[in-house]
Amino acid sequence: MLMNYKADIAKDLVMHSIYFLSLLEGPKCKGWVDAADRWLCHVVEDPNMIPHRSNTWKELEKRFKEAFSDYAE
Repeated sequence: MLMNYKADIAKDLVMHSIYFLSLLEGPKCKGWVDAADRWLCHVVEDPNMIPHRSNTWKELEKRFKEAFSDYAE
């Protein structure tokens, strides 16, 4: 990512999140990606959904880790 740090996609956290979602493929994550995409659309419409002192990328990352963490570890 550092090689593109001046690119618009790296600066705009919504675009950064959309790009991340586009990289996730496969039947095991499709449902989560669809739900995250719907959530992202709601966030774009109402940015107040994001908690104070957070941002779109941090919230998406947190949701991803909660959904795909290894609970058996």
